[in-house]
Amino acid sequence: FNCYTTTGSFSRSAVNDQAGAKSPLSSFVSAWVVAIVLGSLTSVFAHVPYNALGAIICTSITNLFQYEQAVFFWKVNKFDFLVWLASFFGVLFITVEIGLAIALGLAIAIVIYESAFPHTALLGRIPNTGVYRNVKQYPDACVVPGITAARIDAPIYFANHQWITSKIQDYYRKSTVVSKNFGVEVEYLLIDMSPVSHVDAGGVHAIEEWIIEYGKEGVQVVLCNPNLTTIRLLETSGVPDLLGREWIFVTVHDAVIYCSRRLQEKGFSIAPVRIEKALDRQSSS
Repeated sequence: FNCYTTTGSFSRSAVNDQAGAKSPLSSFVSAWVVAIVLGSLTSVFAHVPYNALGAIICTSITNLFQYEQAVFFWKVNKFDFLVWLASFFGVLFITVEIGLAIALGLAIAIVIYESAFPHTALLGRIPNTGVYRNVKQYPDACVVPGITAARIDAPIYFANHQWITSKIQDYYRKSTVVSKNFGVEVEYLLIDMSPVSHVDAGGVHAIEEWIIEYGKEGVQVVLCNPNLTTIRLLETSGVPDLLGREWIFVTVHDAVIYCSRRLQEKGFSIAPVRIEKALDRQSSS
């Protein structure tokens, strides 16, 4: 039969949509219409040119091509635009199944990439509050010399713990430069685990490595606000005993106050400072 199977192709869906279909019942109706046409009006439509039939299909399809969505993806997220582009050209030049498979595989690869390289932040205190936020997002946020506070915005697992470890090292080095300008070494490394929803065995080993390696440099690791699931996993692996249960706090602010008090007891005069100001002081000296 030289015809399209009812509801079995993109062109059939396009014509159905162009006709104003609102529910799946339209497919039932259109099936009967096609059956009637094939049974009684075949001779009438036999002499219609193929280019006329193609023009009808192309006209219907143009309304299904939502290029505004592609422009939206390009403006909002380039990765989403890439997935849309792969799906579009895959379906257009290969087949629907392969095109969708390519888009799905690309989307999964992007998810893996984003989870393997999660967002992290060096934290500073918003003036006159107990809130700690990303110093890049809030330039007025102040850090405390001698204390490094970092936040991890993703689960810690085997695919990303090395990346997270390298980012924490970068924050530690930056805080070391700031602290030395005020005559104090970094003695406390605070990890805000509020966004960390899960930690696997690789993540546990990474935390243990932080505790041991920074401990060799005289730096105390402090964990802030791990959730109940993470706490239970850390308890099972013995991390609180290795770290010291007194070094797990509910909030970053509580941890900073406690660590600042310990530094003051050692004779250091600690005052929060903007990190840009401290780095400018280093460059000018």
